[in-house]
Amino acid sequence: MTSFYLSPLTLLILSGFVFLVWSTWWLLGKNENGISRYWQSKSILLFLLLPGLINLAAFYSLALHMYLSLGDWPGIGTDGFPDALLLHDTLVSYSFSICLIFPIFAYAPLWIIFYLVKPIRPWLDKLAAFGVSCIVSTLLTQLAPSGFLYWFWD
Repeated sequence: MTSFYLSPLTLLILSGFVFLVWSTWWLLGKNENGISRYWQSKSILLFLLLPGLINLAAFYSLALHMYLSLGDWPGIGTDGFPDALLLHDTLVSYSFSICLIFPIFAYAPLWIIFYLVKPIRPWLDKLAAFGVSCIVSTLLTQLAPSGFLYWFWD
């Protein structure tokens, strides 16, 4: 007989994915007044678009900066990088980490807290928009050139 075990990290990642799917459905649903949640206010649209756009702009500007500075994609590491490129890489790492790690680890617990605590429940739409934005932008980074992706993930 085979036993089936899911590690806590796997459960955390799966719960984050489930809450992101739920968030997409939540944002596409209609509010009490009949308006779609994501069209309800400009702040929801800002939370939906801005984090992902910042992540994508930073990621692809690093790829362009690297290609223009080095003339090709590097192998592994940052040896021989100019100081400006090293700084750019550090800044992109922070924004990318937020968009990658937030949905996996913090999103599900925050969703539950926002839903259960009545005074902050109105911010649930913004939390959902932020999470969806992070995931979509992280997925769109996979369209970068393969040489850059190989370097970035090492």
